[in-house]
Amino acid sequence: MRLTGNLTGVILGDMEFFTAWPVIRKILIGIAAALVVATVIWFLRPTSPGTSVVVATRNLKTGDRLSPAATTHVTVPPNAAPADALTRDQLPDVWDGPAITQGTIITESLVSGSVLGRELSRDHAQISVVLERIHLPDIAPGDFVDVWAIPENCDDPSCSAFLLAGKVRIVSMKDGDASQWDTAQPIQVDLVVNSQDQGTILGHARTGTLGLTLRSTDTRPPSIDN
Repeated sequence: MRLTGNLTGVILGDMEFFTAWPVIRKILIGIAAALVVATVIWFLRPTSPGTSVVVATRNLKTGDRLSPAATTHVTVPPNAAPADALTRDQLPDVWDGPAITQGTIITESLVSGSVLGRELSRDHAQISVVLERIHLPDIAPGDFVDVWAIPENCDDPSCSAFLLAGKVRIVSMKDGDASQWDTAQPIQVDLVVNSQDQGTILGHARTGTLGLTLRSTDTRPPSIDN
């Protein structure tokens, strides 16, 4: 009799399950549909703001062939993207720029600047100076500028600037590494100068006394704050 009772209970339980199955089935379908919708929303969500740039996936040196695997797209904050960043369609088949390391953003300045550097005559040299962005006029690679300086130990705002070199070509520009003591964003400016002016300009580098003026529009000494 106990076996018969147990068997009856199992049968009744199975009947209750089959009776409730349509409801359970609807619940499972609803959960599955919700998961599908959530997945679609995840993939269609807006991407984080940024600018896509092309970077080197490995170290590159002059003459290396730029295969598709040599570069990739990376999204960076808009203020970190160089204004002259190149797209993949603009890349040369062979890297003719200077040697660069993995992760470097590919820019027009790197390419055009390196060509200019290799075409320098003996009486010209390519140098780099670091200036504060707020003290620079509206300049870009390819512009010609005059390089000015003020006396290093001058505490008088009215100190007169003097010309160090004229008609200096800007090869490239990029953000420099800011230290905790910098009050403004430093910019590394690569210049092509007469060899005879090289030592004079570099002697004023990192002293806060250098300034540039765009040669085509302004021949006045720049305002340089100590």
